[in-house]
Amino acid sequence: MSSLVMAQETNVLRLVADNVITNAVDGSQTIFNSEDVFKSWIDPDFKGWNLNKPDKKTPEIKTQVYEMAQDANVKQMFGSLNDDLDKLCLTQNQITEFCISNQKYLKKDGRSIFFPFKVDGKYYVARVHVRSGGLSVGVGRFGFGGVWRAGGAHRVVVLQRGA
Repeated sequence: MSSLVMAQETNVLRLVADNVITNAVDGSQTIFNSEDVFKSWIDPDFKGWNLNKPDKKTPEIKTQVYEMAQDANVKQMFGSLNDDLDKLCLTQNQITEFCISNQKYLKKDGRSIFFPFKVDGKYYVARVHVRSGGLSVGVGRFGFGGVWRAGGAHRVVVLQRGA
């Protein structure tokens, strides 16, 4: 049974878009240094937690966009897609590029869109919001147990599996 079918059976996330292209990046752009993209606010924890680190150069990628179908915490959201988080994570530069080139998938009503990423072997989640002053981005530790409500129609973006 494919991961996608398993994810749909959990009812945690519902697929909104498949094969969403994000351009190749050189890996140099970090979220904390992307004031031109996240004009409204950037969480200072990106710097305080020592996450402001460039990453590797990556080719064009395909991503999938999901919307929450059931209340869940971050671990349940991403775990419903794949237990191997490395297969879901984007780099900070890819997250920034997604926000530039795929704006139609960002929720314009203040809802969150979650992106998993990894720094120094630890997993984090970037939470992007569309605000009147532009995009804002927060960061959370992956193990945070707070539950996000499905009624909020929050979204999740991950690397496309099998691509």
